[in-house]
Amino acid sequence: MAHSAGKIPGGVWAIGSDLSGLPETEAFLQSSIAATAITMRRPQCDHREALRCLHAMTEHQPFVAVHGHADLALAAHAPAVIVGVRSLPIAVYRDRFPDLLLGVSTHGLDEVEKALCGHADFLFYGPIWDTPEKAGVMEPRGLESLAHVCEVSTVPVIAIGGISQAAEMRACQQAGAHAVAVLRAARSLATMAELVQQDS
Repeated sequence: MAHSAGKIPGGVWAIGSDLSGLPETEAFLQSSIAATAITMRRPQCDHREALRCLHAMTEHQPFVAVHGHADLALAAHAPAVIVGVRSLPIAVYRDRFPDLLLGVSTHGLDEVEKALCGHADFLFYGPIWDTPEKAGVMEPRGLESLAHVCEVSTVPVIAIGGISQAAEMRACQQAGAHAVAVLRAARSLATMAELVQQDS
């Protein structure tokens, strides 16, 4: 691995998805204030505004990961980029952006194996449970699948998909997940507090 797994936060990751600009980003940062890491995914604004949002994120939270846009991550001094199976080959990111931690979004063992061969620093794996984001597109992978991925992975695994309660977070941790990532729950201050309390 190019980077130490110790640099990958555990706990609860908050996903800032489809943020329209700085005001919505600031609201997201308030509701997800207890998160151990945050990510920016699919910003619904131009790159200049997205960079302003990212600067707000990095001022708020030391560990920020950007989905897909390594250029934005570098410009905002965010430490990590997360790529998907439809992104450029993992080797391209590793070669062109060696200073960034590289996360890979995976949904099956074949994708996990490709990510590990590409020297990913961490994996997102899911969806673990039903989630509106994947409804009609992808079946839940379940805890047994998560446990298997955590067993074979040589890097930290972040479980994602349908996690909104402390019991679900605890189940993912018991399956071996290094952290959990939440999207809808990140918009609720009370839910985030409950999840982070479970982790403490």
